[in-house]
Amino acid sequence: MTRNRNTPRAFRWRAPYSNGTRSSIAHFLMGTELLAAGEAEEAGRQLRAAIPGAPRARYALGFALIKQGALDDAIEQLQAFVREQRCSSK
Repeated sequence: MTRNRNTPRAFRWRAPYSNGTRSSIAHFLMGTELLAAGEAEEAGRQLRAAIPGAPRARYALGFALIKQGALDDAIEQLQAFVREQRCSSK
C-alpha cells in the first residue's frame, strides 16, 4: 500500500504498529482512528485489545458497537466504563 496525504489516518497507523509489539495505548489510538475512518469492526478489535492498559477504550468501544448495531454489548461496555471511572475516582 502506498501512503500519501490522501490516505486515511487510520491506515497510516497500521505500519508502525504491525510488528506485534503493540501497547494498549497503540491499540487505543489505532482503534479510535479506525472508528473515525468508519471501520467499526476492526476498531472494535483494537479497542478490546486496549482495555487492560487503557480503560478509556471501553468508551470508544461502546460507540464502535453502536455503529455495528450491537446495542446490548454497547450498553454493557459503556456501563463498565462508568463503573470503572467511579471506582478510580474514590
